[in-house]
Amino acid sequence: MVRRQASELITRLKVLGLNLVILSGDQMEPVRAVADELQFANAKAKLALTDKLGQLQQRQQNGETVAVVGDGVNHVPVRYLRALMSLSSWPEPRRWLQRPPML
Repeated sequence: MVRRQASELITRLKVLGLNLVILSGDQMEPVRAVADELQFANAKAKLALTDKLGQLQQRQQNGETVAVVGDGVNHVPVRYLRALMSLSSWPEPRRWLQRPPML
């Protein structure tokens, strides 16, 4: 289910001692399957964009540095949270950065 490159990246990030969390809008069943495969202890599903942003803001308020990796769909609002970085394999965020969607 998970691409080999993604699995390798997650392993490298864990070796660095990073606290990794899955925040997804998907149903719990596929999120849990991915979390189990990648050995994530913390995975949340069925989150709206505002829920995800709230989770990220809470982590920042707790003094954590936030970085986001994903498909890019929700990365524009994350940019406004001043996340350390936002990585995406999806080319479209460049278009959104020119005219961000309204929240």
